[in-house]
Amino acid sequence: MMKVNEFILKALRVPYKRWGSSWNGVDCYGLVRLFYREVRGIELPDIRTYRWWESWKKVKEPQTGDVLFINLEEAHIALYVGNSRILHALEKYGVRLDRYNKNWQKLTKSVWRLKDETP
Repeated sequence: MMKVNEFILKALRVPYKRWGSSWNGVDCYGLVRLFYREVRGIELPDIRTYRWWESWKKVKEPQTGDVLFINLEEAHIALYVGNSRILHALEKYGVRLDRYNKNWQKLTKSVWRLKDETP
């Protein structure tokens, strides 16, 4: 298992790839899948073949590993990685680490946590 900061450093070199969920390329959900696989040891299913909302619960305040639904031009999710930081994959930039500041907070529609994860 990787530590969160190790994961972040390695993920920042990963390019954007639609439907990707490996170190060779990720999209925004693929980055979440990769995080859970490498850091938590949990294999999340492909979003195209499963009803994700059945495994997640809505929460008010993000904790490391939570998923943020962000209101951009198209559907987008980011991974909260602690210390007011989000990690996400954008087609234009690849994987980015951003401060979870007031601008991102305003764009966040909801925060979700895996149900079997302890808060």
